[in-house]
Amino acid sequence: CDFEHTITPLTSNDCSIYDQCARWWRALHAAMTMASSLVKSPTASNGKRRIMLWQRFWGAQLRFFKELQTALKVPAVVSRAKQALAQDQAVVIGLQSTGEAGLDTAMRDSGRRSGDTVPNLVSAAKISARNFVREFFPVAYEKDNDEPLDENYSDETLALVLQVDNKPKPDAKRIAQHSNFLQETNRRVAKKSSEEIAQLVALRDEAIAEMDKINVPPSPLDALIDAL
Repeated sequence: CDFEHTITPLTSNDCSIYDQCARWWRALHAAMTMASSLVKSPTASNGKRRIMLWQRFWGAQLRFFKELQTALKVPAVVSRAKQALAQDQAVVIGLQSTGEAGLDTAMRDSGRRSGDTVPNLVSAAKISARNFVREFFPVAYEKDNDEPLDENYSDETLALVLQVDNKPKPDAKRIAQHSNFLQETNRRVAKKSSEEIAQLVALRDEAIAEMDKINVPPSPLDALIDAL
């Protein structure tokens, strides 16, 4: 069995699609940077949260371009495969990524099940980008703490929390007051964290709409099956 490395030249249309996607991700980065600063709580220590946000961003971007580059190679693979078949040769095609997870998500979003027919081929790269924006684009205020306050403290635990060196042990009234304060703070934090900023929701939806306008190639596996 012989192996041969070939370079797949991109057409002008391929280059245009790639450039559009690169500009989209650059614009998304700028939009998410602004959104992240707007939802940030001034009293919070959310550095870890924002680090995780950007880790997800760069991971999603890498997966997107990996799937895009694989999809752009499909026409060349189809051409070589047809040449081999014409010469009565057996063709084996290996894919680094099939985009199956993205396709399953698209089917669920459209109310279909895996195996159902769809009118057009689906782009796993586009779906992964849309899902990332829908799930991780900041649109609501952050909580003042990474974890919710525990409103189920026992009286003994609250007494230790309120205990100050060289001062009397807090009485039951003060413990009850602090317990009520924790519960009220939790309610306020939960309410604030669930409030969405209309401008950011519109910005998120605009990013998804702009991705939909880009003619991202369909998933490699489906494109190969359809062509061969």
